[in-house]
Formats: sequence, C-alpha cells, structure tokens
Amino acid sequence: MYKECSIVITARYHATLLSRIAGIFNKRRLDITALQYHLIQGGKMEMTLKVELEESKRPNLMAQLNKQVDILKIQFISNELME
Repeated sequence: MYKECSIVITARYHATLLSRIAGIFNKRRLDITALQYHLIQGGKMEMTLKVELEESKRPNLMAQLNKQVDILKIQFISNELME
C-alpha cells in the first residue's frame, strides 16, 4: 500500500544533485508530487520532496540515496505526522 510521505534531504550543494536525486526516483517509478529546496549556509541545500511510497521500498530507497556522496542527512516524515 502506498503512503504519501515527505523526505527531507540535507546535502552539499552541487549543480547536478537535483537531477541525480530525481533520477533515483525515476528509476524506481516513484513520482515526486512536490519539491521545495533552498540554500542554507555553508554551501548546503535542504530539499523537501513529497512522494507516494510503499513501506517495503523505503529501505532500498534510503540505501540508494545514502550512496550519493553529497547527501549529509535524510529524514522521512509520514503523512500522519504532518497532520
């Protein structure tokens, strides 16, 4: 069963980072329904992505995102916590 969740990613800013992350989601046929990002101090950026994700696919997605050298922190926020 799919659940909408938000994924907050803190990463070192790099021009290709956004396209690499989008590619990870596209390969897994996960649609990003919303995306916000902004630069924070120290050459870092914070992205918030909303996506519908099966709970069983979450560990694999985490592993793939963690392989990106620029990513510093990943936080999943389920829809229940946002309401």
